Amino acid sequence: MSEPEPPAERSGHPGHARLSCLLDALSALETAVLILKADHRLVATNRAFITLAGLGVRQEQLAGAHLPSGPATFSQAYAEPAATSARLRSIAGQGRHVTAERHALASGTVAAHTYAPITAGGDTVGHLWIIKAVPPADHRIEETSAAAGTETATPAATGAATARPGRAGGARTALASALAHEVRTPATSIAAFASMLDDTDLDAGGRRRAADAVRRNAERILLLAADLVLISDLETGTWQRGDQVVDLAGILRNVTGRLAERHDVAVSDGPAITGDARLVRRAVATVISTVAAATDQGTLSIRADADPTGWSVTVAGPVNQPMTTELLLALRVPDPGDPETSRTAALAMLLVGAIAGSHGGWVDTTSHAGEYRITMRLAVS
Repeated sequence: MSEPEPPAERSGHPGHARLSCLLDALSALETAVLILKADHRLVATNRAFITLAGLGVRQEQLAGAHLPSGPATFSQAYAEPAATSARLRSIAGQGRHVTAERHALASGTVAAHTYAPITAGGDTVGHLWIIKAVPPADHRIEETSAAAGTETATPAATGAATARPGRAGGARTALASALAHEVRTPATSIAAFASMLDDTDLDAGGRRRAADAVRRNAERILLLAADLVLISDLETGTWQRGDQVVDLAGILRNVTGRLAERHDVAVSDGPAITGDARLVRRAVATVISTVAAATDQGTLSIRADADPTGWSVTVAGPVNQPMTTELLLALRVPDPGDPETSRTAALAMLLVGAIAGSHGGWVDTTSHAGEYRITMRLAVS
């Protein structure tokens, strides 16, 4: 008897293969994903979920499983299976986004669960869960437990990755929120239009439009997968910085050249750094674009100062309200290399954080007193 196909590749529609590629990329980031139908039957998952939950099954064995109430192997994943199952069902039933709620696994790991409903035409057609392990030093379950069945308050994510000590938990929360937001829209579109392609009564024009929509959203998923692979490579050290000399002052002046006419720009002289000039330019442009998008045509303050150990690039602008996780997820920032492509500010800043960290630096964001400020530090090797 032949082996069953993995759930994400069971359909012949092009979007499903891209979805499988995305799930594999998420596994490399040790991020588990569950995509369920409205009735909580599993559509797709990845290897990271099997590993994180400590399930002794193959990925394809969960295909079509009715979660979270079964199968038995899934229930065994949690330290308190009945209470956790009831809580997860309650969250999905409310149909609204929940970020990084913690639940204890039977393996002893504490996992942060982020939920987003998958909607179409105002109806919930599916459920998306992003699950990531919490660092052992931060294994704290909120007092409002799964057994209580009440809403759990969690800290808001900053929306920016950072290499500074003590911020790993916040970066993981930000990543989970960004992933849930980025995956939900294309996954909804692929599911809806793939179903249309299965409709034998659909005319040629409708079939062509549905196929184009599937292809367009599949490409969006591929872009997200590429971003996640890059983040993974940068954070795990797979990407090698090398010894390329990067003229950071030259990059800064080039990127800010036209901006100096309308904004307050000051770039000092300073030493070159070593690394990847393309990635450094991308990070600089993204920081500026993110603050510019947040300020909505306000005047920016762009400062780049060097000292013997590295560079500090600070971009600030006026805002009418604090830049919360929700606003960063709603704000889209153009790709520096392709203005036709964009990503959420939350994901864009996660990329910047990974780039800065791989160059011996960090990223920090502040939002208060009517100002949104991003500081990026890059080290001189």
